[in-house]
Amino acid sequence: MRVEARDNGREWKPGAVTCVNPLRVKLDTELSGVSWDEVRPLDESKPKTGALAEITKKITEDAISMVKEAALADLKFAVDSVREVTAKGDATAEEIKGAKLRVAQAIKAAQDKGVSQEELVEASSAMGKAKEAQEKKEEALKPEKKVKKEPVVIEFDNPAVGEAVKEAAAQAKEDGKTLPEIIMAAVAAAKAVEGASDEDVKKAKKAAAAAAMEESSSSSGSDDSSDTEYETELAAAEKAKAKREGIAAAFYFNAK
Repeated sequence: MRVEARDNGREWKPGAVTCVNPLRVKLDTELSGVSWDEVRPLDESKPKTGALAEITKKITEDAISMVKEAALADLKFAVDSVREVTAKGDATAEEIKGAKLRVAQAIKAAQDKGVSQEELVEASSAMGKAKEAQEKKEEALKPEKKVKKEPVVIEFDNPAVGEAVKEAAAQAKEDGKTLPEIIMAAVAAAKAVEGASDEDVKKAKKAAAAAAMEESSSSSGSDDSSDTEYETELAAAEKAKAKREGIAAAFYFNAK
């Protein structure tokens, strides 16, 4: 039998009768029944008050929250399934349709369990941000792709000079010559061409150095900005090479 019990001057608390003679009542918050100064039948129609009411309210709220979280978890799983299916690239129309249908069913189930439209929108936004963060993380973990540097391209005023330089540098490189020696051979070949200009002789140095440091070089098409950038890189590389071999490569690069 459900009753309320209290000692004199105390608050009424709900419980259940455990013994009629002597009368003992176990309160809902206690582990065993005891005697009380006052006992009265519990009116279930009265709203619950006090600590028990707060506990009951908290249990109800937690239960509702858990139900909503489970529904949103099901929705997230359905949304992820759609992404996986579409990411395959070879998914059939039937597979995509089925995945989208599961999302619609998950949304309806969530609404039936008390999830509001605002909560659905918020959850969808959170899913999108989480997916974006995961993709960025995966992208950051990927090894960086090495960009192959384009070979230096030098344009000669006299194409014959370019051909002579190319052949001389290739032959010197094949003979195992050092970088300064390759440059010297190319410059000599350039000067040997009748009517070679001073500008083409200067270009011969860069072309020879490029041939020595790269697999191949060309004698067509370049712009001033790439030449300037190249000269800086070439000077550093050439000096380092000269230091290792004990030869002053800078002399050959800067000489006319």
